[in-house]
Amino acid sequence: MTVRWSNDVAEYLERVETFLCASPVEHSVLLTSAHRCAGDPVEGQLWLWVEADGAVVAVAQQVPPWQAYVSVGSNSAMGDLAKALRGFRPELGGVGGMRPAAEAFARRWRELTGRETATAMTQGVYVANEVRHPTGIPGRMRLGEAADVPLIQAWSDGFSAELGDHAPRQDVGPWIEHRRVFIWEVDAQEVSVAMAHQGYGGVARVSMVYTPPEHRRRGYAGAVVAGVTARQLEAGLRCMLYTDLANPTSNGVYQRVGYRQMCEAVDVRFS
Repeated sequence: MTVRWSNDVAEYLERVETFLCASPVEHSVLLTSAHRCAGDPVEGQLWLWVEADGAVVAVAQQVPPWQAYVSVGSNSAMGDLAKALRGFRPELGGVGGMRPAAEAFARRWRELTGRETATAMTQGVYVANEVRHPTGIPGRMRLGEAADVPLIQAWSDGFSAELGDHAPRQDVGPWIEHRRVFIWEVDAQEVSVAMAHQGYGGVARVSMVYTPPEHRRRGYAGAVVAGVTARQLEAGLRCMLYTDLANPTSNGVYQRVGYRQMCEAVDVRFS
């Protein structure tokens, strides 16, 4: 097997997109990250892939300030990616991805560096092929607008803060500009939000589901997730999301509106 790399996301996508789209649920983060960087490059971005007999069999990315993220792939391919990334990013803080691949990468990283590894979060990867709208929830869903940026930025920051160091701060302006942010409001008051990423490989991902503390336990998160999911399904896409398996509240919300767990992802940190 041969590891190849590039700082040019267009070159990377040309080589690996077919491989990624063959498993679009497992590779949703990789696809959305690469396409986002294609339109707005990030300084220091690094894209790697493993080839065997001329075919792509695994990929990895490291886009600052995020940790590395890996595709599905064999243990040996993950080992090769870990060895290559060590040369570029010796102080790498961690890796994410589907559980078997990310854990194989982490094991090899520990062997190569002597650093400790620990799973910071285990996530359920949920998929919805149909949606069940909650009943009896007041309000309506609408698209986020430019005037909503200050509020949604504050909510995004609150979302990141609740995840601790698992989610670097993100600028919500482009999400709203590209009509990806959906707000649930009651009597013209915003009470919950969710974001839908552009779909790739026939799959769209819902993320940043957030209800501020004062509006929780009233069904608003389920209502906005159901609404966003329905829009993606109506567009002919499957819909997916990640949820912290240690949080029974969010898992219950997603299951009630039609999501079912498909696999697990992990966030492994290095120390």
